[in-house]
Amino acid sequence: MQLQVEYSRGFGLEQRHVPSRYIVLPADSIRRFFDRLRYSYRVDSLLEKRYDTAAYTYFSCPIFSVDKRIVVVSVNQLCGALCGGGATYVLQRRKGKWYKLLIVEKWVS
Repeated sequence: MQLQVEYSRGFGLEQRHVPSRYIVLPADSIRRFFDRLRYSYRVDSLLEKRYDTAAYTYFSCPIFSVDKRIVVVSVNQLCGALCGGGATYVLQRRKGKWYKLLIVEKWVS
């Protein structure tokens, strides 16, 4: 798993794979927002000004099984200053589609 994380540099969700009403930003862009504002609650106001939203969703680096049919990925959404939720999923690929096998962890704020 550690090697997959190391070799995944440059991995990212492509804009063409999401509905047009969403904007895909590199993780580095969001990280810069947080670094510049020192993890304050003002990040949502910066997102509101630049992208007309205070909410964002982020994904962990996916970790695949050797045969690439099972993956573990964490999906989290933060919506403004004090709300959000997320989960870590185990997914299995069958007949070209991904299906939830298990929710490992779930959180809500």
